[in-house]
Amino acid sequence: MREIRGDAKNIRSLLGGSRFAIDYYQREYRWEKKQVTELIDDLCAKFLESHEPGNERSAVENYGHYFLGSIIISDKNGKKFIIDGQQRLTSLTLLLIYIYRQIEDDEQRGQLADLIFSQKFGKRSFNLDVPERTECMEALLGLSRLLLSFGIHSTASRKTPFMTASSQAMLAKTVPNAQSRENSEAFCMFS
Repeated sequence: MREIRGDAKNIRSLLGGSRFAIDYYQREYRWEKKQVTELIDDLCAKFLESHEPGNERSAVENYGHYFLGSIIISDKNGKKFIIDGQQRLTSLTLLLIYIYRQIEDDEQRGQLADLIFSQKFGKRSFNLDVPERTECMEALLGLSRLLLSFGIHSTASRKTPFMTASSQAMLAKTVPNAQSRENSEAFCMFS
């Protein structure tokens, strides 16, 4: 009989250096603006319960915890599969990518990067290891720099030749109708 354990974990211990697959029977990512907004509002409210202006950054370690809900992981043949919590983990990963793109400090970016992807032999693999999403995740991770390198200041022209139709659809759902550089920089799914 397989062991079933319930462990309380923070995001770093859950996502840091881990790779999770999503089984074929799991539904596609379906969260809309409403669910993402609720998650961000909940996270902000919990943060603000403990935060005081002038707090040192290190004070965050002692802030109250936010219960994200149960995340159920199954280990099959040495590979970890998300059984429950895929929508939340995907949304958190998208939020982490957004924050990663906003940070300019290399040390802080490196700490966040470990929660989003790992790199081995020059090849990046995302912690949510879903091959159908890789192109889109790569595009989201480097979207602002990529668009600006092509002289594009809006995601209205986001049908790029290096992306498949399914990746374009996921990107379009995640970054809907950005009309300005400010909106594309703000990831649009949160505006």
